[in-house]
Amino acid sequence: MNIEGHSKSYVLSTLAVGVMLLFAGGMIYVLYRPQTLLFFHLAGGLGLTDIIGQWRQMATVWNPPEFTIYCLPAGLWALSYVFIMGTLTQGFPTKRRWFAVAAIPLTGIVSEVMQALSIIPGTFDWADLALYVLPLIAYATINNKR
Repeated sequence: MNIEGHSKSYVLSTLAVGVMLLFAGGMIYVLYRPQTLLFFHLAGGLGLTDIIGQWRQMATVWNPPEFTIYCLPAGLWALSYVFIMGTLTQGFPTKRRWFAVAAIPLTGIVSEVMQALSIIPGTFDWADLALYVLPLIAYATINNKR
């Protein structure tokens, strides 16, 4: 595996970081978000209620701040997406690559702005907005140095 001159170990390690960020955000969500969310109904339909309940019980030893529970997962998922797409689109033309890399963070940004304007339901949060913008800033900063 060699994507645009990068070694196999570079590509695999970058993809691994992306997967770890995705997993970390997912685990925060599963362990600490309210069980009334759609995800938990879907998990119940798959027979995962008991195992999730056991994980949630073990996780009661830590009481994370609200920021960690309600904002950080989406930021980790956006960063994960940027890592993975940035790696997989090596060699793409710049505009096409940016479109691919920015799709999820921009969707989050637009969603937050629409919440602020009461166009869609939800609660606008400056922290959420920042956590969608920061992965794009990081990506732009890293890629300007290459």
